[in-house]
Amino acid sequence: MKRKGLLGNLAVLTDVDMTLLPSMSTDTTDEKRAIINTLHQRLSGAFAFVTGRPARSLDTSFPEQLPASVEHHAAWRPAGRGSFRPLAPILDSDGIADFALRQIAGNLAIFNSQKDVLGDKPGVFIEKKNHSVALVFAARATPQEGRDLLNTVAQGVLSSFGLQNSHRVSIGRDAVEVVPMGLNKADAVRHFMDTDAFRGKTPIFLGDGLPDANGMKVCAEEFGGYGIAVGPGIPDAPYVRERVGGIDDVWNYLRRLANAPR
Repeated sequence: MKRKGLLGNLAVLTDVDMTLLPSMSTDTTDEKRAIINTLHQRLSGAFAFVTGRPARSLDTSFPEQLPASVEHHAAWRPAGRGSFRPLAPILDSDGIADFALRQIAGNLAIFNSQKDVLGDKPGVFIEKKNHSVALVFAARATPQEGRDLLNTVAQGVLSSFGLQNSHRVSIGRDAVEVVPMGLNKADAVRHFMDTDAFRGKTPIFLGDGLPDANGMKVCAEEFGGYGIAVGPGIPDAPYVRERVGGIDDVWNYLRRLANAPR
């Protein structure tokens, strides 16, 4: 997967959940952070996280404050360091979480900790963010009827809070989210590729789910890049050049890329 002589012309954009880390986990290692920092330096700043996570979660795992897009591009940090620039309004996440809790109670277990969703018990954790709200379920354990319920609850959030014209429901591998309308990972790619560090480079997008596929498609069709799919969540498509099995494979790839010749 290493491409000799191409490192200097590459840009790397990567999802986090189920690509770099397990869903909801913030645990990482010094070695992994060093790989990311080395890539950022060797790519002359053309490295960015493109994630649905909120800023606080991302910076807990990777505190170096590198370029990033968070909450499905509701906010971004174009060049790293400093605060995130909002691209969407702040939500009443407390009110939405209370509404969702009332709708879900009695049908699914309510987890009080995000770490609980890493287990095998069916249930949901309500993750409050600045610009969106996620109903996160234990992906291996929550039955289809539970997932359907969360979709119904999310649709109810749109109507009950008057968000039909500003937000949409996004269904991922392990969560149903209420996210800003008109913003997605494809927009994040376009915005980063218009910054000094990324402009004119060939972008690679790594991710595991359909929201990531939007970013991969733009990388390929608009900037001559390609996607690397993680696991089976993204169907085969012209913009998917490679596929790796899981998180460990991603880190092996990034490790090799960090040591690749320019």
